[in-house]
Amino acid sequence: MTARVARVRLQLAAGGEAFSAYARLLEEAATLASAEAGYPTSWYARESTAWVIRRSTIDCATPLARAIDLEVVTWVADFRRVRSRREYEVYVPPDTLPALTAHTDWVYVDRTNGRPRRIPNAMMNAFVADGALARLPRPPLDLPPAHDGVAAVERVAMAEDVDALGHVNNARYFDYVEAAARRVLAPGLRPVRHDLEYVGEARERDRLLCRCWTIGRRDSRVEVASEILHAIGGDLLTRARSVWS
Repeated sequence: MTARVARVRLQLAAGGEAFSAYARLLEEAATLASAEAGYPTSWYARESTAWVIRRSTIDCATPLARAIDLEVVTWVADFRRVRSRREYEVYVPPDTLPALTAHTDWVYVDRTNGRPRRIPNAMMNAFVADGALARLPRPPLDLPPAHDGVAAVERVAMAEDVDALGHVNNARYFDYVEAAARRVLAPGLRPVRHDLEYVGEARERDRLLCRCWTIGRRDSRVEVASEILHAIGGDLLTRARSVWS
């Protein structure tokens, strides 16, 4: 069983050296990889379907700079009935070790109602030449309970935060999480790992409450937990576990 591996050359867009820029880079790579496999954005538009991210995990120990060529290697790691996990490695040529590694858990949905839709067999065969891949485990995102040192930041989702489906873009939540984390961390620290799970959806002009608290410290690293909720009603939107150094 062999997954189709795509190699694309990209550069970081505005906001480089931030994890939200990395998330957009990975999303662009996934879009190009899908087109290379025979499923461009026009195909999804005709079918009224889309892929949405339910969980995104990114590791990047050293910030990536803007305006340099990056090679993104990406492939599908598994398929389930309506879900698929995609892996990424980002290289700064001529380096042979990845500067960034990541994986995203995608769900195939109907654009008209947002409900999950069964992934077509033809699509799975296009991404995995020899048939279905073994299902990978998906451990739950474990967040310890919040304690007294919780920092809270309120914000309003702006038009520039919203994607083509009318929801706050998955990449934007990285900025929300980082803004809240900086309220509980010492100056000078930067994120080296984010693990975000998307539970609900926010739209333009929604009021959001971002909560963050420390989990533990080891050497120069601090681990933090975050939650993003609707400020009115308290519905959970995103949970995150992050490491800063």
